[in-house]
Amino acid sequence: MTLEHPTDRAATAPRTARQPRTARPPQAAQTDEVAALRRRIHELECENEILREASPFFTRELGPRRPH
Repeated sequence: MTLEHPTDRAATAPRTARQPRTARPPQAAQTDEVAALRRRIHELECENEILREASPFFTRELGPRRPH
């Protein structure tokens, strides 16, 4: 009679028995993250453009800085 150690069985068990599959493969999660980051980059670029265009207006309205 041979007694097996539990880790010996885990090493030879099929992958699904050792690690249950997650709902989404890692590539899909990375793809979603990349898409979210690209959306955020687009938002920041739009905000930056608005600030760039508004900067001359505020410079004219507020005038030069004066020392306190």
